[in-house]
Amino acid sequence: MTTPPGPPYHGGYGYPPPQPPKKISIGMVFVGAPVYIALNSLLGFLAFIIAGNSTDSANVILGAAAVMLALIAFGGGAALLAVRNPQAKGIGLGLMVGWALTSLVTVGFCTGINPALYNL
Repeated sequence: MTTPPGPPYHGGYGYPPPQPPKKISIGMVFVGAPVYIALNSLLGFLAFIIAGNSTDSANVILGAAAVMLALIAFGGGAALLAVRNPQAKGIGLGLMVGWALTSLVTVGFCTGINPALYNL
């Protein structure tokens, strides 16, 4: 009986070497960003409706909505990044990317970081 060509692989090393586990799912980042944009649209619209009907506390309502949206993006995103699942990490990063894109495209108006929003 002859030995196969090539060097022998001793010591329990498999061939080919095992691939490292995925750290994050890039595809889910592209899912998380639209999820945040949809949440922002819904909650922001509701905040403007409630603030429009209120005469005294409109700035408080809009500020609370801005804080809540930031907590969803960064608190929820950080919680999902702490999970070991690559898909959950991708969605968490996507939430943060969605907040950043929304802030850039709307000049901070839809995320509550534009100071002109509070001069009603």
